[in-house]
Amino acid sequence: MKINESKYGFVVKKRTEVSELNATMYEMEHIKTHLKLAWLKRDEKNKTFGIAFKTLPSDDSGVFHILEHSVLCGSKKYPVKEPFVELMKSSMSTFLNALTFEDKTFYPISSRNNQDFMNLTKVYLDAVFNPLILNKKEIFLQEGWHIEATEKPTYKGVVLNEMKGAFSSPREIMMNALNRALFKDNCYQYVSGGDPEAIPDLTYEQFIQTYQKYYHPSNAFVFLDGDVPLDDVLELLNQEYLSSMEANLPIEGPIYQQPVQVSRQVVDYEIGEEENAENKYRMAWGNVIGSYQDYEKVIAMQVLSDVLCGDNQAVLNKVLLEKGLAENVYLAINDGELQNWCQLEVDHIKEENLNQVKEIVFDTLQTLIKKGIDRQQLEATLAYLELNLKERNFGLFEGESEDLNPNFDDFGYDDLFPHYGGERKEDVQKRLKETLTDVMNKEDHQTVLALSHAGACMCFLSTVIDPEEILKSGGFTNCCILHFTFENDTFKFVEIIRP
Repeated sequence: MKINESKYGFVVKKRTEVSELNATMYEMEHIKTHLKLAWLKRDEKNKTFGIAFKTLPSDDSGVFHILEHSVLCGSKKYPVKEPFVELMKSSMSTFLNALTFEDKTFYPISSRNNQDFMNLTKVYLDAVFNPLILNKKEIFLQEGWHIEATEKPTYKGVVLNEMKGAFSSPREIMMNALNRALFKDNCYQYVSGGDPEAIPDLTYEQFIQTYQKYYHPSNAFVFLDGDVPLDDVLELLNQEYLSSMEANLPIEGPIYQQPVQVSRQVVDYEIGEEENAENKYRMAWGNVIGSYQDYEKVIAMQVLSDVLCGDNQAVLNKVLLEKGLAENVYLAINDGELQNWCQLEVDHIKEENLNQVKEIVFDTLQTLIKKGIDRQQLEATLAYLELNLKERNFGLFEGESEDLNPNFDDFGYDDLFPHYGGERKEDVQKRLKETLTDVMNKEDHQTVLALSHAGACMCFLSTVIDPEEILKSGGFTNCCILHFTFENDTFKFVEIIRP
């Protein structure tokens, strides 16, 4: 396709070669509604479709989270009660989900079969553009919230119960509080998933108004990846939905947050009746560290996170743990929003030690600023980060929860991820062996301890012996040690030590 070429109501706006993926990216726009579409054309048999909407919360009601659940509860063409569940049972999908983020909602599917891919695409498009929620209030009550008339009336609802579980985590509560403090002027101050206390304030009328405003083609972005039947997708979009709709004004935002004044806030969280409240205090600091485009800064922060809090010998952990002032320190990097930000948290502090902990944290950071980071420690962290980042490339599933992994019915674990842009097992093995050989050949590396996850350990082990020998003897356990010798660029397996 050429620039300005038209197809089924769409016009090609931009074409970009993506050499890393041996692919061509086509960016298109629907002429009438201004729906945006991007197609990553490449030799990938696993076909992916996704439609996303910019969804910017203006309160803590979790309306977009409830919408994400609700639109998949039947549509005009597919009025079954739970089409999402039925699809998971009957389709040949390799991925099927719906996801609510802080500023967008995304509905992705994928399949290796053309007909199945188109069937899934049809179901998802009808779900977002013709959902039954417009005429069935009971869906909102089921997925959002309702009062159950029992002896003691209680609030129920799928999303409400889900967020009650999320809000049982002190870390989640701290993160929400920091978000609210750092982003006072944009949508990131709100809990996109919904605050259990605010969810029951949402009315059905507000729910429908929000759907009508945001679930519109002018506010939509379609993403296609792989060897998809492009003409079929474009024709479906235009003929069945877009041609009968008019353009809306674009949804603006989110805006960049300007620096805010430093403020101190106190938030409460619940503990069990049997727990000792004495050392349950937590302290956290949040800082905006740039925009989503600052990739190098994010990597630098990941290095800093490991230097400060990576293990018990890391700078902050060591000084606080040795003094018995805390049980855990961590630095989280949040890079999925318009502006990246970090959260430094110290857990399990006694009330009388709060000021001392604060002084130690700030003094330690000031010392590092003045004197710098120990070079050997920095090199070790960079080496670890490199290994960690390259443990295995999982393609579309990189950095995601294992709960999102696709079905393994058609492929074994090692054969599956290449279909999603991930690495083959053989490539991982090659990199691991080369990297560790490099490490061992350094002059001062007579004895080396390398730490990794079970997947990487098994990959490396399989370059030396048949891993079945380990599996038959009891497999991997937490914190087990694989002992190798190294001579003449060759590793030899000695034993597995299980704690």
